[in-house]
Amino acid sequence: MCLLALSLTTFAATFNIYIDNQTGWEQTALYGWTGGGAQPLGDWPGMQATTTQDKYLVFTVEETIVPVNLIFNNNGNGMQTADFSLTEAKDIHLVAADGALKLEGTPEPTYNYYIYIEDQTGWDDFALFAWYAGKSELNMFGSWPGKRSTETKVVSGVTYKVFPAPDDVFPSHLIVNNGGNGTQLADYDVTEAKDYYLVASSTGVREAGTPEPEFDYFNVTVDNRTGWDNFYMYAWGTYDAFGGWPGTTEAVSQFRVEKNKSITLNLIFHNNVGEGQEGDQRVLFTISEARDYSITVTATEAKEGVQPSALDHTAAEANSVKRIVNGQLVIIRDGKMFNALGAEL
Repeated sequence: MCLLALSLTTFAATFNIYIDNQTGWEQTALYGWTGGGAQPLGDWPGMQATTTQDKYLVFTVEETIVPVNLIFNNNGNGMQTADFSLTEAKDIHLVAADGALKLEGTPEPTYNYYIYIEDQTGWDDFALFAWYAGKSELNMFGSWPGKRSTETKVVSGVTYKVFPAPDDVFPSHLIVNNGGNGTQLADYDVTEAKDYYLVASSTGVREAGTPEPEFDYFNVTVDNRTGWDNFYMYAWGTYDAFGGWPGTTEAVSQFRVEKNKSITLNLIFHNNVGEGQEGDQRVLFTISEARDYSITVTATEAKEGVQPSALDHTAAEANSVKRIVNGQLVIIRDGKMFNALGAEL
């Protein structure tokens, strides 16, 4: 008797996720995550569209991914929508816009207030982020870098970018940034629920109609004696001086403070290997007065004042005369006498 063995292949049932991409992103991906930590559409940033159909990107997925939280993103390059919870395995049509994924045909939200911003930054990209302790950023302007304006409004000859403001954005701290690409302005607080007309420039954010602030400028000169392979200075406090971590490698940096205003800048000197990682080195110094600083940084501390180097000591000794006076070594230099410890006699 001859037995014929048949191999049967089981194919998982699939369905399509159709996304109308209104974000303007040229590169896109769809990521999925579950409460159990699974990533059914692959590691971040997820899967590419299977095909396109009319205005839609089509993602063909297996029914077994449900339930899942979906995040549409610009292929892992820093921009994404808020989560969309998918609970049913059937074809679905979504729209990606304004930092969110929503069902096609969902009525546009209505807003009571708007934030209008005149853009004087000159940046290629412009976004508005909002945060407030105890509030979810996803319910305001979305995750970092926030929301981009899709319309403008001209008032008295001035063109403003328009940001519809959900009610929960009041109160909050607004951060105008260049699309999460490393530059941001100091926080601007909105407290009262109303329309705001603002101006964003290189000096910060101010209410329209108020004069450009005047600043006092001061320099910080850094003498690096750490011996680290990499050396950076980062500053945070009154404003973000360098646009983000890791900061600057320049030996001389200029800071500013608005006239008649106090300032607090926390300087972090570091070797940029990653906080908590092996080899991470950090030294702190706080600035609370607008004046020039000369700071010497070693591997263990940052101190104001330029400390003499070994070369300085050598040069000084070359111009010194040593004598024994009353049984004590005396160093005569520049017409003054010092003991062996360098103290003037």
